[in-house]
Amino acid sequence: MLAGLVLAGGQSRRMGLDKSYLRLAHNNLSLLENSQQLLSQVCEPILVSGSQHPQGIVDLYPKLGPMSGIHAGVQYIRLHYPNVTELIVVPIDMPNLSLNELNQLLVRGRESGVLVGFDTFNFPLYIPVVKNVLDYLDGLFPHTDSTENLQQKDKQYSIRNFINGLNGERLAPQATEPFDNINTPQQWQMHCEMKNEK
Repeated sequence: MLAGLVLAGGQSRRMGLDKSYLRLAHNNLSLLENSQQLLSQVCEPILVSGSQHPQGIVDLYPKLGPMSGIHAGVQYIRLHYPNVTELIVVPIDMPNLSLNELNQLLVRGRESGVLVGFDTFNFPLYIPVVKNVLDYLDGLFPHTDSTENLQQKDKQYSIRNFINGLNGERLAPQATEPFDNINTPQQWQMHCEMKNEK
């Protein structure tokens, strides 16, 4: 069973407002809805990471970036969806991602049985929900309530370390446009202008 997880728990400081609700002109979907629709083509269930969203999964170790969202999402899956054996993770802010990129991950991930991402890009990411991945995530975050101590060590909570630590693979992207992400008002404006020109 393949689940999808949208990482939508960021604080969007550079954007100045929650990126999840920015609405795309070409399909009138919010960035959150757009990501959910993309995942719905191959995944069920589709989950959302981020306490600010209805039914969003709350980070167990907040303010430590995307790994805390992945960690909480996998823990939620273990509790509520024990039949899920694989997971695709997408961020909220890559509106150009398509089914093509997801299928590339799925094909290679199912062949290799390991984490699969793309060269130089953290997302999207294929994660097999298997023992070594679960053990890695269980051991990644200290069992402490001291968020301050965790923040001092946040460099260890990187996607790169996650993939490398589990001998994952990275694919060569066929193009870079699908991986453009939206972090600032200027990038959002540029994205909208490019879509209008098409």
